[in-house]
Amino acid sequence: MEVAQLQSFTYSVLPSSRHIRVLELQQDGNTLALLSATLCNLDLDDEDRIPYSALSYTWGQPEFTERLILNSAAAYITPNLAAALQYLRVLGCMRIWVDAVCIDQTNNDEKSSQIPLMANIYRNASRVIVWLGNDIAAIEAMKVARAARRDPRPTKDNTSIHPTEHVPEASAALNVLVHLPWFGRRWVVQEV
Repeated sequence: MEVAQLQSFTYSVLPSSRHIRVLELQQDGNTLALLSATLCNLDLDDEDRIPYSALSYTWGQPEFTERLILNSAAAYITPNLAAALQYLRVLGCMRIWVDAVCIDQTNNDEKSSQIPLMANIYRNASRVIVWLGNDIAAIEAMKVARAARRDPRPTKDNTSIHPTEHVPEASAALNVLVHLPWFGRRWVVQEV
């Protein structure tokens, strides 16, 4: 079926107030291929539920210009979320909770019942993935910060010191990182 002929995605009602949706992202090593996924329901109270990751990211501008094939229908997401999902799908098919897709953003009743569950959603995730974006300056800053953290050079008296004192670039790199939009979000503490 041609992408242009796909119907618009519509959400089904969740089975209970303790259910969430999880995105099953389809693996594709081609970063230019369309994003494709399915949604499945999970019961937060089921101890045998399938493991999932939770994505912490910024929506960016509220421009829903990127297409996501969701349950064989067309959905639209922000460019920042599309970039995160494109990166993650190269890593393999994975189950991931993403607020913009897993909560029906057009349904105020659903949002009012799902948002209070977010602490549980993040707590029950097998891991939380933080997407800081794909800004070149941020990527370079992360590389410098990581390299400085692992810098094995000893001091004159053969003791170790904090990497930001040892490698001047690390302080500047960390400054770039903490000024990224993700760090200004009110949900950061809950998600991490």
